[in-house]
Amino acid sequence: MKFSKIGFAVVAMLSVSSIAANATTLRLGHNTNPNGPTGQYFEMFKQAVEEKSNGDLRIRIFPNSQLGTQREMLEQVSNGLLDMTKVDSSMLENIEPMYKALNYPYVFESNDKMYEVLSGEIGENLLKSTKDRGFFGLGYIMMTPRGYYSPKPINSPEDLKGLKLRVQESNTMIRLVESIGAIPTPTPYGELFSALQQGMVDGAEGAGPTLYTARHGEIAKYFYEDNHVQMANVITISNRAWDKLSEEEQKIINEAAKDAMNFSYTTGWDMEMELQQKAVDQMGVTIVQPTDEQRAQMVEAIQPMYDDLAKNEPEVSEFIKRIKVAQQ
Repeated sequence: MKFSKIGFAVVAMLSVSSIAANATTLRLGHNTNPNGPTGQYFEMFKQAVEEKSNGDLRIRIFPNSQLGTQREMLEQVSNGLLDMTKVDSSMLENIEPMYKALNYPYVFESNDKMYEVLSGEIGENLLKSTKDRGFFGLGYIMMTPRGYYSPKPINSPEDLKGLKLRVQESNTMIRLVESIGAIPTPTPYGELFSALQQGMVDGAEGAGPTLYTARHGEIAKYFYEDNHVQMANVITISNRAWDKLSEEEQKIINEAAKDAMNFSYTTGWDMEMELQQKAVDQMGVTIVQPTDEQRAQMVEAIQPMYDDLAKNEPEVSEFIKRIKVAQQ
């Protein structure tokens, strides 16, 4: 029996449709620009998963908060309504207090030390700590150190006092900003540009690259880069989605998550710093590095946070001490 060209095309389409129908698809939502470094981490994760599984396992990505805010997407993952999402460690501390270790100021000596700790046993145990909440972490996306940016000049810790600064929905970040004399103003990330534009906030606690990727540098022209925190985003997956995967598919997902973490630590870091430099070159942002004296002043200002932590949450305090010992 002979087939026409149209017949061959139909057979080919049916074959592709059959493969697609048999493939397992995981939906991954995140709240950032798909063209930025974080968006590219997930594209790399997607490609790695699909290549390693020969197309039997697929990732469908929904960027730019298409599926809701970060909090809403995490709730969906926890309930098994969404398969995967990216969560800031600052939000995770509201669910698992041990994540405060990634948000407390001056915990890690450097980005290298943070990578060593998080890629080892301490980091693995932390990722698994939320399994009884319906989800757990697969890996970390290393982020650049943070500072404070504003339309108003910031040349010293004194310039931060009294400013309404956007912070993430984290008790630790709220306490941190209060400690330096500013006014913490929790605001969803997607609303920050308009909040800056309309003067609802005077500035933000955040990472330098967002000045360019989120266009915050169009308004906030001053970035005080004190490197108080080196946060990490966490790639999370729902227990329900994980349990549906075969052992081989779970292995592929784990390997791809580790690849994404390594990418963020190496190539991703360089990309982030290039974006921060673009904020300087193309938007006219001024970056100010604190002096040793100013840094010591800020370290002293946040010491009561550590004192209260040791008193009220001794397990978290001991966990942070364990992290600091691991860096020696």
